[in-house]
Amino acid sequence: MKPKTRSLRQTSWVLGLLFVGIVILINGLIWRVPLRVDLTQEKLYTLSPATKRILKNLDDLVTVRVYFSSKLPPNLLVLRDEIRDLLDEYRTYARGNLQVEWIDPLKDPQVEREARRLGIVPVQVNVLEKDKVEVVKAYMGMVFLYGDRKETIPVASDVSNLEYEITAAILKVTSGIQKTVGILLPEDLSLDRDFYEVRTELGKQYTLRTLKPGQKISGVDLLIVVGGEGFTRQDAENIDRFVQQGGNVLFLVDPVKIEEPLTARVNQSPLLDLLKHYGIQVNNDLVLDVSNEIAPFARGFVRFFVPYPYWVKITKRGFNPQLPPVRQLESLVMPWTSSLEFVGDTTDTLVHFEYLARTTDKAWHSTGFFNLDPQSLRPPRPEARRSFVVAALATGRFPRYSADTTQTDTLPSYSPKTHLVVTGTSRFAQTTFVQSFPENLTFFMNLVDYLGLSEDLIEIRSKGVTDRPLKPLTEAQKNLFKFFNIYAIPAILVIVGLVVLVRRKREEKE
Repeated sequence: MKPKTRSLRQTSWVLGLLFVGIVILINGLIWRVPLRVDLTQEKLYTLSPATKRILKNLDDLVTVRVYFSSKLPPNLLVLRDEIRDLLDEYRTYARGNLQVEWIDPLKDPQVEREARRLGIVPVQVNVLEKDKVEVVKAYMGMVFLYGDRKETIPVASDVSNLEYEITAAILKVTSGIQKTVGILLPEDLSLDRDFYEVRTELGKQYTLRTLKPGQKISGVDLLIVVGGEGFTRQDAENIDRFVQQGGNVLFLVDPVKIEEPLTARVNQSPLLDLLKHYGIQVNNDLVLDVSNEIAPFARGFVRFFVPYPYWVKITKRGFNPQLPPVRQLESLVMPWTSSLEFVGDTTDTLVHFEYLARTTDKAWHSTGFFNLDPQSLRPPRPEARRSFVVAALATGRFPRYSADTTQTDTLPSYSPKTHLVVTGTSRFAQTTFVQSFPENLTFFMNLVDYLGLSEDLIEIRSKGVTDRPLKPLTEAQKNLFKFFNIYAIPAILVIVGLVVLVRRKREEKE
């Protein structure tokens, strides 16, 4: 072997070993640093700034016990790895104030009893073993411990909303504050039947208390008023008394009642008088918009689906980018909604009115006689089209409503600074619509969190809610694409074929 060749080989070996050594050294130096690249637009796999702030402000150790079975089907093994990665990020940003323990309850009956005592419930999963499918019991829950306080996530089966649940649990267990939400419902509505998803989601973060018309409002941190009919003047005064004591209220009002078969009538509710007294007018109308959702209808035994202008779809442009509850939302469906207006004195600085959600500028509304039949709807005159507010936030000091001095003489003429949120329909939060449009539940919970708990949680809950509808094309654009697909592509292929044929002819002659 020539000396020159031997020298080149030795140099190659040295360079190769040096490269491997550098790689090992770099990995050894940065293995503790959370270095990840999240290419999703919404940064779904990156902890939100709100979570990082909460972790940074932890002043003592929070212990997370993850009760997760080891015998799981492949899809749940992937889930376990994703949860492990997520908790590793939490531990990194907590700077030593978060401890994570992984436990398999099925390996020890005593540990399993402890898991159940802490609120971790087993689930049934299918496992393929020895060429047969077995139904086995599995645990997939977490418990957060801080001193003598605890919070539980019974089942962690989906990572899409897991950051919100984990951060909310840490926030609750460290603060030790459990807010109570009172829900005032008329007799014809049921929380379990009509708002099951809302009740379930609220129950994760709040103590719920159902109120009935005529009942005094006390012992709640936030009040939610739902519906239109079934309320009396006394109910309006009870709500006003809560506002005058500084309470925040979420009004989901129904000025128009929808009945079968596709008929509507105006509700004469004292709630509307109360809101108008505060400077917020909920109109007795129904809004229609060119931006809408598809709705199902039936004619005899035939079922069909058509775009329904009464099911107004709010897109990203319709949300107020300045307000935390909606600035990260991209979609919301408001079925049979009424419009809102501010009718207070515009020179009065005691109340500040802002829209949360509004329609496009091509919307219109119907009043008096409501034609709800999708097959007989007619577009309005161009001058009748405009944008309507369908959800609004009012902040400030609201004037006292009740004139009953025997009960309100200790109250001032104006409330302390408080917040009222009003929507032109309660139907968007009902079970039927929340199941079809999950973004509606996010909108509702954002409003509750904004009024009752923490604005930080809104940022986390909203980041995974996306809606990417295709932009509508004009007739000219449609014709252009049609022309290109039908004529341009075949013409290009013919031209390429002729060029190839001419070249071959020339090569044959040469």
